[in-house]
Amino acid sequence: MKHFAIPSILIVIGLLAVPDIWAQDARTRSFVLSEQNRHAWLFDGVAKWQFNDSVFLVTQNEAIASPVRRPGALALRKDSPCSGFILDLEVRCDAEPTNLRGDLVIAFGYQSPTNFHYVHLTGMVDSLHNGVYHVADSDRVRIGSLDVEPLLTDRNWHSVRLEYHDIEGTLSVFMDNDVTPGLHLENLDVPRGLFGFGSFNDTGAFRNMRLREIDPRQ
Repeated sequence: MKHFAIPSILIVIGLLAVPDIWAQDARTRSFVLSEQNRHAWLFDGVAKWQFNDSVFLVTQNEAIASPVRRPGALALRKDSPCSGFILDLEVRCDAEPTNLRGDLVIAFGYQSPTNFHYVHLTGMVDSLHNGVYHVADSDRVRIGSLDVEPLLTDRNWHSVRLEYHDIEGTLSVFMDNDVTPGLHLENLDVPRGLFGFGSFNDTGAFRNMRLREIDPRQ
Protein backbone atom coordinates (compact mmCIF):
# COMPACT_ATOMS: atom_id res chain seq x y z
CA MET A 1 0.00 0.00 0.00
CA LYS A 2 1.24 3.46 -0.86
CA HIS A 3 1.62 6.04 1.87
CA PHE A 4 1.70 9.77 1.32
CA ALA A 5 2.97 12.66 3.41
CA ILE A 6 2.05 16.27 2.78
CA PRO A 7 1.41 19.34 4.94
CA SER A 8 -2.13 20.53 5.53
CA ILE A 9 -3.16 22.62 2.51
CA LEU A 10 -6.07 24.23 0.77
CA ILE A 11 -6.28 23.81 -2.99
CA VAL A 12 -8.48 26.04 -5.12
CA ILE A 13 -9.10 24.93 -8.69
CA GLY A 14 -10.78 27.20 -11.19
CA LEU A 15 -11.79 30.83 -10.85
CA LEU A 16 -13.47 30.61 -7.44
CA ALA A 17 -13.24 33.42 -4.91
CA VAL A 18 -12.02 31.99 -1.60
CA PRO A 19 -13.66 33.13 1.66
CA ASP A 20 -11.24 34.29 4.36
CA ILE A 21 -12.14 31.36 6.60
CA TRP A 22 -10.51 28.97 4.15
CA ALA A 23 -7.13 30.68 4.42
CA GLN A 24 -6.87 31.18 8.17
CA ASP A 25 -4.90 28.04 8.98
CA ALA A 26 -3.81 26.62 5.64
CA ARG A 27 -1.44 27.33 2.80
CA THR A 28 -3.41 28.31 -0.29
CA ARG A 29 -2.55 27.39 -3.87
CA SER A 30 -4.56 28.17 -6.97
CA PHE A 31 -4.71 26.14 -10.19
CA VAL A 32 -6.39 26.81 -13.51
CA LEU A 33 -7.49 23.56 -15.12
CA SER A 34 -5.70 23.57 -18.43
CA GLU A 35 -3.56 21.50 -20.75
CA GLN A 36 -0.50 23.27 -19.32
CA ASN A 37 -0.91 21.74 -15.83
CA ARG A 38 -2.01 18.33 -17.02
CA HIS A 39 1.16 16.84 -15.50
CA ALA A 40 -0.17 17.58 -12.00
CA TRP A 41 -3.02 15.11 -12.46
CA LEU A 42 -3.13 11.33 -12.60
CA PHE A 43 -5.66 10.10 -15.17
CA ASP A 44 -6.85 6.64 -14.23
CA GLY A 45 -9.08 4.71 -16.62
CA VAL A 46 -9.92 4.59 -20.30
CA ALA A 47 -11.76 7.90 -20.73
CA LYS A 48 -10.83 10.85 -22.91
CA TRP A 49 -10.51 14.23 -21.19
CA GLN A 50 -10.52 17.78 -22.53
CA PHE A 51 -9.69 21.14 -20.93
CA ASN A 52 -11.93 24.11 -21.66
CA ASP A 53 -10.85 27.27 -19.83
CA SER A 54 -11.22 26.31 -16.16
CA VAL A 55 -13.36 23.20 -16.76
CA PHE A 56 -12.36 19.52 -16.89
CA LEU A 57 -14.50 17.58 -19.41
CA VAL A 58 -14.95 13.83 -19.78
CA THR A 59 -15.79 13.52 -23.49
CA GLN A 60 -15.69 9.75 -23.99
CA ASN A 61 -15.97 7.02 -21.38
CA GLU A 62 -16.87 3.44 -20.54
CA ALA A 63 -16.68 1.39 -17.37
CA ILE A 64 -13.67 -0.85 -16.69
CA ALA A 65 -14.81 -4.44 -16.24
CA SER A 66 -11.56 -6.35 -15.68
CA PRO A 67 -9.86 -7.31 -13.44
CA VAL A 68 -12.08 -5.14 -11.18
CA ARG A 69 -15.25 -3.35 -12.27
CA ARG A 70 -14.69 0.32 -11.50
CA PRO A 71 -15.13 3.84 -12.93
CA GLY A 72 -13.71 4.38 -16.39
CA ALA A 73 -12.79 8.03 -15.77
CA LEU A 74 -10.88 9.39 -12.78
CA ALA A 75 -8.73 12.54 -12.63
CA LEU A 76 -6.72 12.57 -9.40
CA ARG A 77 -4.56 15.36 -8.03
CA LYS A 78 -1.10 13.79 -7.60
CA ASP A 79 0.31 15.98 -4.86
CA SER A 80 -2.58 16.27 -2.43
CA PRO A 81 -3.28 13.15 -0.39
CA CYS A 82 -5.41 13.80 2.67
CA SER A 83 -7.19 12.07 5.54
CA GLY A 84 -9.98 14.26 6.87
CA PHE A 85 -11.15 16.89 4.39
CA ILE A 86 -13.82 19.29 3.15
CA LEU A 87 -14.16 19.16 -0.63
CA ASP A 88 -16.30 21.55 -2.68
CA LEU A 89 -16.80 21.48 -6.44
CA GLU A 90 -19.32 22.08 -9.19
CA VAL A 91 -20.39 19.20 -11.44
CA ARG A 92 -22.53 18.62 -14.51
CA CYS A 93 -23.51 15.25 -15.95
CA ASP A 94 -23.63 15.23 -19.76
CA ALA A 95 -25.35 11.87 -20.27
CA GLU A 96 -28.65 11.76 -22.17
CA PRO A 97 -31.37 13.41 -20.04
CA THR A 98 -33.55 10.30 -20.28
CA ASN A 99 -30.78 8.12 -18.83
CA LEU A 100 -31.48 7.93 -15.09
CA ARG A 101 -28.22 6.01 -14.66
CA GLY A 102 -26.17 8.92 -15.98
CA ASP A 103 -23.52 9.43 -13.33
CA LEU A 104 -20.59 11.33 -11.89
CA VAL A 105 -18.16 10.17 -9.20
CA ILE A 106 -15.94 11.84 -6.61
CA ALA A 107 -13.04 9.68 -5.48
CA PHE A 108 -11.15 9.92 -2.19
CA GLY A 109 -8.73 7.81 -0.18
CA TYR A 110 -7.22 6.69 -3.50
CA GLN A 111 -4.34 4.24 -3.02
CA SER A 112 -4.22 2.49 -6.39
CA PRO A 113 -6.46 1.78 -9.41
CA THR A 114 -8.08 -1.06 -7.45
CA ASN A 115 -8.17 0.46 -3.96
CA PHE A 116 -10.18 3.64 -3.29
CA HIS A 117 -13.53 5.03 -2.14
CA TYR A 118 -15.93 7.07 -4.21
CA VAL A 119 -19.28 8.85 -4.05
CA HIS A 120 -21.61 7.96 -6.93
CA LEU A 121 -24.09 10.65 -8.01
CA THR A 122 -26.95 9.61 -10.28
CA GLY A 123 -30.71 9.81 -10.89
CA MET A 124 -31.77 6.46 -9.44
CA VAL A 125 -31.09 4.44 -6.30
CA ASP A 126 -30.23 0.76 -6.10
CA SER A 127 -27.29 -1.34 -4.93
CA LEU A 128 -25.08 0.01 -7.74
CA HIS A 129 -26.25 3.63 -8.01
CA ASN A 130 -26.30 6.79 -5.91
CA GLY A 131 -24.25 6.02 -2.83
CA VAL A 132 -20.79 5.56 -1.36
CA TYR A 133 -18.68 2.68 -2.63
CA HIS A 134 -15.39 0.97 -1.85
CA VAL A 135 -13.16 -0.68 -4.43
CA ALA A 136 -10.73 -3.00 -2.58
CA ASP A 137 -9.09 -5.29 -5.14
CA SER A 138 -12.55 -6.54 -6.10
CA ASP A 139 -15.73 -5.14 -7.65
CA ARG A 140 -17.12 -2.07 -5.88
CA VAL A 141 -19.19 -2.60 -2.75
CA ARG A 142 -21.87 -0.23 -1.53
CA ILE A 143 -21.47 1.20 1.95
CA GLY A 144 -24.61 2.37 3.71
CA SER A 145 -28.37 2.35 3.29
CA LEU A 146 -30.48 2.34 0.12
CA ASP A 147 -32.94 4.64 1.87
CA VAL A 148 -31.73 7.83 0.15
CA GLU A 149 -32.96 10.16 -2.59
CA PRO A 150 -31.34 10.42 -6.05
CA LEU A 151 -28.79 13.23 -6.02
CA LEU A 152 -28.28 13.97 -9.73
CA THR A 153 -31.55 14.11 -11.65
CA ASP A 154 -30.88 16.68 -14.40
CA ARG A 155 -28.09 17.99 -16.63
CA ASN A 156 -27.51 21.35 -14.96
CA TRP A 157 -24.51 22.51 -12.94
CA HIS A 158 -24.69 21.53 -9.26
CA SER A 159 -22.51 22.30 -6.28
CA VAL A 160 -21.36 19.33 -4.19
CA ARG A 161 -19.68 19.30 -0.79
CA LEU A 162 -18.04 16.24 0.80
CA GLU A 163 -17.05 16.37 4.45
CA TYR A 164 -15.03 13.49 5.86
CA HIS A 165 -13.94 13.60 9.49
CA ASP A 166 -11.42 10.82 9.91
CA ILE A 167 -11.30 10.90 13.72
CA GLU A 168 -15.09 10.47 14.00
CA GLY A 169 -15.34 8.35 10.85
CA THR A 170 -18.23 10.38 9.40
CA LEU A 171 -18.85 11.24 5.76
CA SER A 172 -21.54 13.68 4.60
CA VAL A 173 -22.46 14.68 1.05
CA PHE A 174 -24.37 17.92 0.49
CA MET A 175 -25.93 19.05 -2.80
CA ASP A 176 -26.58 22.67 -3.83
CA ASN A 177 -25.96 24.20 -0.41
CA ASP A 178 -28.49 21.96 1.36
CA VAL A 179 -28.06 21.98 5.12
CA THR A 180 -29.11 18.31 5.37
CA PRO A 181 -26.76 15.79 3.73
CA GLY A 182 -28.11 13.67 0.90
CA LEU A 183 -25.75 10.90 1.99
CA HIS A 184 -24.38 10.35 5.49
CA LEU A 185 -22.21 7.52 6.84
CA GLU A 186 -20.72 6.79 10.23
CA ASN A 187 -17.92 4.48 11.37
CA LEU A 188 -16.17 4.86 8.01
CA ASP A 189 -12.44 4.14 7.91
CA VAL A 190 -10.75 5.69 4.85
CA PRO A 191 -6.95 5.65 4.47
CA ARG A 192 -5.01 8.78 3.62
CA GLY A 193 -5.03 9.05 -0.16
CA LEU A 194 -5.59 11.14 -3.27
CA PHE A 195 -8.82 12.87 -4.25
CA GLY A 196 -10.35 13.36 -7.66
CA PHE A 197 -13.44 13.19 -9.83
CA GLY A 198 -14.85 11.53 -12.94
CA SER A 199 -17.61 9.16 -13.99
CA PHE A 200 -18.31 5.45 -13.99
CA ASN A 201 -19.27 5.24 -17.65
CA ASP A 202 -20.67 8.61 -18.72
CA THR A 203 -19.48 12.07 -19.75
CA GLY A 204 -19.53 15.21 -17.65
CA ALA A 205 -17.83 18.42 -16.53
CA PHE A 206 -16.12 19.65 -13.35
CA ARG A 207 -15.07 23.12 -12.18
CA ASN A 208 -14.43 25.35 -9.17
CA MET A 209 -12.95 22.78 -6.83
CA ARG A 210 -11.49 23.56 -3.44
CA LEU A 211 -10.06 21.14 -0.90
CA ARG A 212 -9.24 21.75 2.72
CA GLU A 213 -7.50 19.08 4.75
CA ILE A 214 -8.94 18.97 8.26
CA ASP A 215 -6.40 19.25 11.06
CA PRO A 216 -7.28 16.42 13.52
CA ARG A 217 -6.28 18.74 16.37
CA GLN A 218 -9.13 21.12 15.59
